Amino acid sequence: MKRFLYMSFVCLILMACNKDENEEGKVSYADVDWYAIEDSDDPLDHLIYTCYDEYGVAIFYEDTIGRVQTGTSFDGTPRMHYEVLDVNYMITTKNDQNSYTESRDREALMKTVEFLKTDVLPRLPGSVQPRCYFLTDSCITYRKTYITRVAGKIIEGCDDFAWRALATTMIGRVGRMENELPSVWAKYAGEILAADVTLKLVNHYAFELQEFYDLSENVHVPEVLSGSSKKTIYGQRMNRSNRDYPFQHWNLYGFLNFSEVYNPDNQDADRKGYTAPLQTDDLRTFVTAYYQYTEEEFKALYTDYEVILAKYDVIKKLVEKL
Repeated sequence: MKRFLYMSFVCLILMACNKDENEEGKVSYADVDWYAIEDSDDPLDHLIYTCYDEYGVAIFYEDTIGRVQTGTSFDGTPRMHYEVLDVNYMITTKNDQNSYTESRDREALMKTVEFLKTDVLPRLPGSVQPRCYFLTDSCITYRKTYITRVAGKIIEGCDDFAWRALATTMIGRVGRMENELPSVWAKYAGEILAADVTLKLVNHYAFELQEFYDLSENVHVPEVLSGSSKKTIYGQRMNRSNRDYPFQHWNLYGFLNFSEVYNPDNQDADRKGYTAPLQTDDLRTFVTAYYQYTEEEFKALYTDYEVILAKYDVIKKLVEKL
């Protein structure tokens, strides 16, 4: 018994000493600003710093954006915390499906940062502040449709221009834009801006956005069946067997495109059928178009589609309020 008590006492002393040593050498990372950018002699990193200095937005091309020692193990090995950008986490969801491939092409990275500095950052509304940009060669995202009877599963990933998560706005196609036409670069800028602006609108202008959605909802109001309520146009499978909505071109319903998430007949969508976009996808395409085209260019493209023009005017008014 005496031997047991003695050994217990020694263990307690050693634990206390180790705790004191760890506490003394422990570094807290709670107050570390992972998104602060320092200047560098490296041309790419210096350019990134100038963006941060002028616009306050950090740009990264590696997912591990920092590390700090948080203590030491019993054998003296440093314990490290690595801060890694999470491209899946939102406040309400985390799907662990989005993925990416980091770009190793420094020349392409340089060109993309220059593009952000000249064509994207100056056009961000004052109230819209991305947490940071994460530049990738591929930005693969996954979404679900509302039509569970047709596509109640996660489909193969979409190769997106940009994707907004809580910690970062992921930008894809770095290294694959070199030979693209100016019109594609304009869409690239629109997609990047729309990733952040759309989230701002959804979170802060839900009431005002209802006018935007209703313009498509009210193109055709199906008769209310006994014991059921009106079905929404959003996410509807649009074909000749749909008894609630007449089959017609998506532009006539006020959509710039059908759903890119799930459409098995997308090669003959105007003939065989298509899936109407979800609300957020519909909103994002209009915000993208707002930045992609001048107002005159957009209205010339859709001059024959009254609903699209009306929806554009709603988006223009909302974006200019930001």
